[in-house]
Order: sequence, then C-alpha cells, then structure tokens
Amino acid sequence: MKKNLPVLFFRRSLLYDRALIKKEGFEMPPEDIFAEKIQEIEGGWAKDGEEILQEIAEATKLQWQEKEIVCYIIAGSVNFSDPVTLTLKSDIDTLTHELIHRIFTENWGQIKEGWMKFMARYRGEPQMTKAHIPVYAVQVAVLEKLFDKERLEKVRKRVRDPHYIRAWEILDRDGHTETLKNLTENF
Repeated sequence: MKKNLPVLFFRRSLLYDRALIKKEGFEMPPEDIFAEKIQEIEGGWAKDGEEILQEIAEATKLQWQEKEIVCYIIAGSVNFSDPVTLTLKSDIDTLTHELIHRIFTENWGQIKEGWMKFMARYRGEPQMTKAHIPVYAVQVAVLEKLFDKERLEKVRKRVRDPHYIRAWEILDRDGHTETLKNLTENF
C-alpha cells in the first residue's frame, strides 16, 4: 500500500550552491551541466522513485512525514540529507542513501530512544561508521528488493571513506536483515 509518500522536486539554487564551502581553486561548471543532471535524476526518479520511497518506509517501519522534499543539485561540495543535496556525480542510488538518512531524521522524536540503544551496540566505532550501519542495511533491503546484486555491488564499490567501508564490514558480519530487526524493534 502506497501511503504518505512525499513528492520530490529537483532544483538548482545558485544562492544555496554559492553559500556552500568549496575547495580552494574550485571552478563552477557551466549551468547547462546542472540542467542535464536534473533531467537525468528526474528521469530515473520518475521510473523508480515511488517504489524506492515505499521500500525505505517498509524497511525502516517508519512513515514519511513531509509531503514534499526539495532536492538541490550542487557542485564542489558533498551530498547530504537535510536539505537533500546532491552533487553532479550523484545518481538515484545516492539520492536513495540521502533519503534513508532523511526518514530517520524526520522521525527522530519517535526513534531517538531506540536509535541510541541500537548505537550502543557499536560503542567502539566512530560516529560516522555507526550512523551508516543502519543506512546501509536499509539500502541493501531496497536494492535487493527492487534491483539486482550488480547494482548493490556498484554502490558498494563507490565507497572510499574508511568509516563507510567499516560500516559495510560490520553489516556484512551482522547481516542487513538482523541489523534492521535490531534497529526497528524499539521504534
């Protein structure tokens, strides 16, 4: 059943993009590159977006709170979830990752206690690693249900940050199904 799914809008904001911290020497790409990326993301999202949102909600046992989510396309910075911000290198899988973060933060009041209990399992791990264990568990559930193992492997191979790599190692050890069960049992 598809209920309470937000509508996503993809947008370019020069003001927002200019306000983000950029590496020294960064040069802004031409504006037509942004229009092309927005068109690409919109096309992929039109094809699979509703199912992705539904699967995120199902895997997390949470409901989407917002009716609309604006997704900004930027250059020279990093992806993040609030506001949803995607770089020119982003794709639908990047967007899915950020939306998983987003559903957790939208429901923070409801899940805070359970989240903290879950995080206590990984006391010795850095915060960035701990935060990505549940995100990757949800992402695996979504990718396995809607796509194929090749796509999941492609997503994994793009990870370069040691904290994120460690999160994948922990998830491999603990299993995504068991991780989701442990996470959501207190929501």
